[in-house]
Amino acid sequence: MNGLLASERTRKETVYLTPDAILVTAGKIVAGFGYEDIEFLFRSARFIKEETPPADATVVDQTWR
Repeated sequence: MNGLLASERTRKETVYLTPDAILVTAGKIVAGFGYEDIEFLFRSARFIKEETPPADATVVDQTWR
């Protein structure tokens, strides 16, 4: 796909981000959306890991139970 920025596959759909539109495929069905038609919401999330981080990881925060 010419100009493809990224793609992400879910269980049933594949989402393609192109410079002009977002395309979603589900089997033989294809839907397209303009970026102006989509509302993006962002939020932070805290992940609690039990195992030791990799040697090259940067720890940015800590928590205790």
